[in-house]
Amino acid sequence: MKDLTIIIPTLNEEKNIPRVLQACKTYTKNILVVDDDSTDKTRQLAEKAGAKVIHRTKNKGLTASVLDGVQNTKTKYFIVMDGDGQHDITKISKIRELLESHDLVVGVRESVPGWPWHRKLMSKIAENLGKIRLKLTGTNCGDILSGFFGARTEYVQKYLEKYPRCFVLEGYKVLFDILKNSKNLKIEEVNYVFLERKEGKSKIGKKQVIAFLKSAIL
Repeated sequence: MKDLTIIIPTLNEEKNIPRVLQACKTYTKNILVVDDDSTDKTRQLAEKAGAKVIHRTKNKGLTASVLDGVQNTKTKYFIVMDGDGQHDITKISKIRELLESHDLVVGVRESVPGWPWHRKLMSKIAENLGKIRLKLTGTNCGDILSGFFGARTEYVQKYLEKYPRCFVLEGYKVLFDILKNSKNLKIEEVNYVFLERKEGKSKIGKKQVIAFLKSAIL
């Protein structure tokens, strides 16, 4: 898939990134790891695996990392996915196929095995808040908080130029920031099971929750 770039934002994922990159190489050689100044060996291992690596040291945040990746993407399409192995890499081909006739293809989590009740509750509250915000544009999406999605590069680059202030750079729900001002967008969905982490722990904390609340009112 020469017209596809896989963008992977990372922060201290040395135990997961080699396995994720090895699987992604099955689909494309255009893999861009955007690292948020990891203190472990994430960057070194990503480079060793053949990925292009952008090392970020300022304006930290997952959203900022993804946007850096989009701005440095030269291919027609891109797919964003995490470096912890929880996204179903086997869905890449389907997402890429659907991008030929859609502007945005979202990986929708049909189940999240292993999540504790408080994590599910927090996600549900955020989802409901987000849907209230999206009523302003009439945009519908089965998983507005998904971190696994693909899009036409040109569309998101132009969107970023037109609506730079709608992005909460320190946040972690860049898809939601894109959906907030998108009208008449051709969206398709691909269902998948959100896999359990094999190594490491989630980065979600109070800072990320506050960032999402800020994003919901912008």
